[in-house]
Amino acid sequence: DKVTANGLFLYGNGVSDSHGDMWMDQDNLFHTYIWSTDSSDIELLSSLSTGTMYFGTYKNFPGEFYYTLGNLEMGDRGIITQTNIAPQIHLNPYPQGCKVKLTQILLDSTLQLTYLHNETLIDTAAMPLLDLTVPSFIRFGVYDSTDKPLVFGQPIVILGLQTGIEEIETNESVQMNIFPN
Repeated sequence: DKVTANGLFLYGNGVSDSHGDMWMDQDNLFHTYIWSTDSSDIELLSSLSTGTMYFGTYKNFPGEFYYTLGNLEMGDRGIITQTNIAPQIHLNPYPQGCKVKLTQILLDSTLQLTYLHNETLIDTAAMPLLDLTVPSFIRFGVYDSTDKPLVFGQPIVILGLQTGIEEIETNESVQMNIFPN
């Protein structure tokens, strides 16, 4: 969170390195799930490089997780086009009794984090309108009824607000290094 709040945008990759036995039945094994058009290396790497992924425990949540905020999707960094937006969350299957928590932190280049929401429990049937008038980032986590982590998404980073008065251009160079697991 501190790195993101200071403008260094990294994507998290959840992985467990268990050898032997029936590893899928073990607790607390995290896996990265990639939203991609297909499973070719080009498409998978493209999705990884843009943060279109989430991570969780397959044993506790073998489903799909994705969210959007206006014109931005999970993993995006960009200009938002509205000031108050309710997020849309795709969670399939929806775990019975699960808790969805929202975190929103200002992008303010300080070591102190300024939370607008700090793991705020939200009602997915009545999504809150989020104030997006200041640069911030937003992420969601899903927990079971006992607060055991199930799945987490990459943040949506709001770099600014497009008011329609002038065009705002961002110069963002993307560099990718691939490291073996």
